[in-house]
Amino acid sequence: MDVKIFFRKIYMKRIFQTNNCSWGICVFWRSQKYAKEYTEREWRSLFRRKVYDNLVWAFTMPYVPKEKSLVLDAGGGSGRWTLDFTYLGHHVVLLDFSRPMLRLAMEKIKRLLKAGLADLILADIHHLPFPPETFDLIFVEADPFTQGGTKEDVLAALKQLYQVLKPEAFVVGSVSGRYAIAVTEIEDAKTIEDVKRAIKVLETGEYLAVPGDPTSLLFLFTPFELRETLETIGFHVDKIVSTITLSHFLPKDLEQSGEALDLLLKLEKTVREMPEVLPYSRRMHFAARK
Repeated sequence: MDVKIFFRKIYMKRIFQTNNCSWGICVFWRSQKYAKEYTEREWRSLFRRKVYDNLVWAFTMPYVPKEKSLVLDAGGGSGRWTLDFTYLGHHVVLLDFSRPMLRLAMEKIKRLLKAGLADLILADIHHLPFPPETFDLIFVEADPFTQGGTKEDVLAALKQLYQVLKPEAFVVGSVSGRYAIAVTEIEDAKTIEDVKRAIKVLETGEYLAVPGDPTSLLFLFTPFELRETLETIGFHVDKIVSTITLSHFLPKDLEQSGEALDLLLKLEKTVREMPEVLPYSRRMHFAARK
């Protein structure tokens, strides 16, 4: 099959300009070193391959069109999921605002792409450079539309996704759960200020994923708020499920055990079928129709 890869630079209206490394870390989407380390860690992680990826794909597949379609992998980083969609014969547009991540994606896709088509777009999810009703499916995995940390940022991104999605088509994605992360913050607290920060996360949903780095701010959802927000935009929510609820309790020394991870996958699949557990999920997946 004739496979083509394009790299297109789109002017970004909303992009953070800081190059400040005074906290000991450079802004993560501007650092090629960070992008490479993050990508290698994610792609090689045994937990990711045996547990998380299995859960994500099992949830996503029922919403993937059977015929060849145009898929937007929004905030897709280094293209981890882009390849899975291309293997099904789809034309995938991988969009991210990190130039280092897209460089890595281009290298990997050139090497591994065997079917379908892939476009790589440098742009911001809050200002999508596409005409209305362009995509047959939008995949928005692992919080890209919650970056910025405020409800206003979240709404702006979701409105853009809604606009470029075709009628009756689905958006499938995931967000971080507020209650579970607030509990972890309290559990790890060493000072009164740490406890206060955990309370603020619980009350506002605003969470600094990397301490000391204001550009890592995320907005965390409760299940009710996620449904309400999607419906406010105009989406019809088909499903919201838990994905990671108990995995982060696994002892570190068992993370490389294939048998332990197989059991963990079974456990998360079981928990996913229990709606009452959803509020305590560390990561929730959703599917919503336009």
